[in-house]
Amino acid sequence: MAVRRLSRCLRVFAEFYPGDAWKKMRKELRRLMRSAGRVRDRDIVLALIAEAGVGRHSAFAARLEAERKQAARDLQLETRRWERAGFSRKWRGALEL
Repeated sequence: MAVRRLSRCLRVFAEFYPGDAWKKMRKELRRLMRSAGRVRDRDIVLALIAEAGVGRHSAFAARLEAERKQAARDLQLETRRWERAGFSRKWRGALEL
C-alpha cells in the first residue's frame, strides 16, 4: 500500500521534481508493485476459498500456496535488487531541492 501511495505522490507532485526523475522512479515502483501484487492476489484468493469452505489441503489451495511461495520469493529478489541498486539513496538525493 505504501508503494502505491508513493507512486501516486510522485505523479501528483511531479512539477516539483527535477526533470523527469519522477517518471523513472514510477517505472521502478511499478516493478515492485507488480511483485507485491502477485503475493497479495494469492492471499486474497486463499482467504476467499477458506471462507467458502475449501480446505487448505485441497489441490486448488495447495497450488495457490505454491504459487504464493514462488511470488514471495520473487518479491524478495526484487526488494534485494532495490537494495543493491540503492534506489532509496539515489531518489532521496534526486528529490532534495
